[in-house]
Amino acid sequence: MKVNLEEVKQVAKLAKINLTQEEAEGFFQELNQVFDWVNQLEQLCLQDHHQHPKLSCPMVEDTPNAPVDVEKLLSNAPKHHQGYFVVPNVLSGDA
Repeated sequence: MKVNLEEVKQVAKLAKINLTQEEAEGFFQELNQVFDWVNQLEQLCLQDHHQHPKLSCPMVEDTPNAPVDVEKLLSNAPKHHQGYFVVPNVLSGDA
């Protein structure tokens, strides 16, 4: 998988990150290098290796906590309406 410079700029725009041309080009190169490494890892033949580490997921007691103060949470939001966060629409493509 490869990304192009325009895709890097589009993701930065959606994330509301202002990038200079040099920063965008740097991220473009770094992301493609990461994808190259992932492609190399995908090509490793691991079919004959059956060593699985023992995984553990300790159970944590489910204890109720104090309710969240909605007004306090919303006070940090740039926009809110009727008890909900208001965020820009990113699915329309008009970011």
